[in-house]
Amino acid sequence: MTDSEGIVPDCIPASLVAEGLVFSFSMARSKPRNIAWEREAALEVIATLAQHGYAILGGDVLERSGDGLAYAGEYWDLPDEDVVLWDEYVEHTRERSAAFIEEVAGRRGDSCVFALFWLSERDYKRQMRDFGSLEYR
Repeated sequence: MTDSEGIVPDCIPASLVAEGLVFSFSMARSKPRNIAWEREAALEVIATLAQHGYAILGGDVLERSGDGLAYAGEYWDLPDEDVVLWDEYVEHTRERSAAFIEEVAGRRGDSCVFALFWLSERDYKRQMRDFGSLEYR
């Protein structure tokens, strides 16, 4: 098993996975390994995830620090309060995430990378049931 196996959906091409930087932080108990991409690759990953029905919940901006990565103090999150149709939410999160990444990369340049947090509709519905929501919009 490579460092990146099991941390991205199968729809992400191996070439994009290979461009990712796998990292771990001790505070990430539920997801001890994560992956971050430079701007162009992150945008491709977002587009691919959206094509396969994944919403982007948000992400973290990281900076290269020696041989590792450090939080840059910036992040984005896209709450689901306005979810009416899943496909609309997926498109909304794709657009907003891409705009955020372009804006940050424009200010910070190539020193930053982006860790993405995504969710499938199936997992979203399961979470809504698990948290006691009586209806899925």
